[in-house]
Amino acid sequence: MTIVSRPTVEHYRGDGVQTQWPVGFAFFRPEHVRAGLSADEGELVLLEQGRDYVVRCDEGFGGGIVECSVPEGQRLTIWLDQPFTQDVDLRNTGVLDAEVLEQACDRLTLMAQQLRDELARCIKVGIHADVNPDGLLQKLDASVSASMTSSVAALAAKAEAEVARAGAEAAKVGAETARDEAASRILPIPVAEAAGKAVVVSVGGGYGLEGVKPFPAGTRLLFQQSTAPTGWTKDTTVNDKALRVVSGAVASGGVTGFSSIFSRTMVDSTTLVASQMPGHAHEVIDSVGTYVRRAGNAGGGIQVIRTTDNGTGATNSTQLVTGTQGSNGSHTHGLDLRLAYIDVIIATKD
Repeated sequence: MTIVSRPTVEHYRGDGVQTQWPVGFAFFRPEHVRAGLSADEGELVLLEQGRDYVVRCDEGFGGGIVECSVPEGQRLTIWLDQPFTQDVDLRNTGVLDAEVLEQACDRLTLMAQQLRDELARCIKVGIHADVNPDGLLQKLDASVSASMTSSVAALAAKAEAEVARAGAEAAKVGAETARDEAASRILPIPVAEAAGKAVVVSVGGGYGLEGVKPFPAGTRLLFQQSTAPTGWTKDTTVNDKALRVVSGAVASGGVTGFSSIFSRTMVDSTTLVASQMPGHAHEVIDSVGTYVRRAGNAGGGIQVIRTTDNGTGATNSTQLVTGTQGSNGSHTHGLDLRLAYIDVIIATKD
């Protein structure tokens, strides 16, 4: 058999349907053909012959077919894995110098083994990768260049950090100096009970003033928060009340809570009685003339003057009653008291 010069690696892209993949290179045994699957940039996953794929040889050992299921998008790599051994032992029959031939085969095998050992010490790419050695070197050069750039930037950042640290140290020294100067200053106490006294601001930043109590125990203050501050106790007996500013003694009073009053949108319902109505009169009209009420009539009736259409005036006293209107029902008036507000609590100094 003759061996032509051709690649010993085949690459195919799976579509999830095709299961037979041609092998173009020559091989002597099915176990000399290896296969693996990989994603575009992923690691090669070796397949097990007999379980994951089957190799069928063409007649004459010129190639064959690999039967294998390849998921869509996966890459199938098929390559020759010829053992680096020499299994032929020729006998010298006198016609053919078998020893010479065997030595030649052995020499070739030794060369192949030597090449294998040398390649094992080289930088290699995966058999499924598209990049060649030159491309790999270019990537390595680019990585080295990027690393050097990052190193320079890191050194510059370190230098800036050193400058910032020196500035922080100087600021710290200045702050300590200012603190020490402030600690030696004497401040007057502007309260009557501490007249003639003085306090020294402590080194701790002004806390712990001697001889001064900002709020005596029992002091009550308003706080716009749900819980009392540390050192204060919330008064839970006061709830849903409004505040009233007075010039005299303080007290409390009232019956209806804040929420009840200021959630109203109308006044209470009212039914009018006769005593609440103003004095008034009613005009009575009929088809003949006009009757007008006169004061001072007797008998509680209505004395009227009737003027007829012919112009002659006649005086006549007649008891008349006007018609009734209305339902004696109650009524109300709109009044929106939904005042905007914020909640506060009262707390007592412990």
